[in-house]
Amino acid sequence: MKPKLSVLWIDDAPTVSFEDLADEVFDIDIHNELNYSDGISWLRANLKSCDAVILDVNCKFQNNAEIPSMDVFCENLDLIKELCNEDHFIPWFVYSAGDYDGEEHLTHILKGRGNTWSKKSFYKKPINGEELLK
Repeated sequence: MKPKLSVLWIDDAPTVSFEDLADEVFDIDIHNELNYSDGISWLRANLKSCDAVILDVNCKFQNNAEIPSMDVFCENLDLIKELCNEDHFIPWFVYSAGDYDGEEHLTHILKGRGNTWSKKSFYKKPINGEELLK
């Protein structure tokens, strides 16, 4: 029996249904962090055991009082990519509801970012959840 995949999901508004689908159907253990600061800390501590990273675009950096922002994603994407290539290659995926200003620019932002392992530049939440987990 192969071990469960361990996936970091940085999202300030995670859904239990996505985590349940990952666990029950795809045998994936989702570790959720509610902001980029905690997510980056978790990734640094778990580089050897993390199999993939899922990123929300409209998210908080640190404080629960913050308003989620696409800027936080843009300001931290390069660091996450660097960490995902530090110890061994860890694929990263973007999974976002698109309820923010700038969604129309997301494809442009991600173009050339090196995520050639993914079928899409980003997955829409929640409609593409199962496709992402596959």
